Amino acid sequence: MLWRDFNQFTGTSSERTWVYRVTTNCMLMIKRSIRNQPQPDSETIPEEAAPDNEGHDTLMQLIELLPETDATIVRAHLDGFDHSETAHMLGMTTAAVAMRLSRAKKTLRKQYDKLMSNN
Repeated sequence: MLWRDFNQFTGTSSERTWVYRVTTNCMLMIKRSIRNQPQPDSETIPEEAAPDNEGHDTLMQLIELLPETDATIVRAHLDGFDHSETAHMLGMTTAAVAMRLSRAKKTLRKQYDKLMSNN
């Protein structure tokens, strides 16, 4: 995908940001294409999925439950992209990214705490 679209790289962002955006868009297209396939109930996380490594796997599963854009923003944040880079990748304002990341963090914290209190 990158080699096909490299001629579209205009240099208005860093190469790293451009690669991340192309990769993110590709993954979102794949995710949309499999959306119509039967999926297990995504609202619950099986007990056997509870991680031994301080909740990392559980957190990753909870991120998958977020809306696509919010999950992408959280993943970009975890990968070390700042708000302006993420905003550029997603075609959003920096303020919108900051707000959505803040809300996503609160949602994840509530879901994680709730899940851990049930164990």
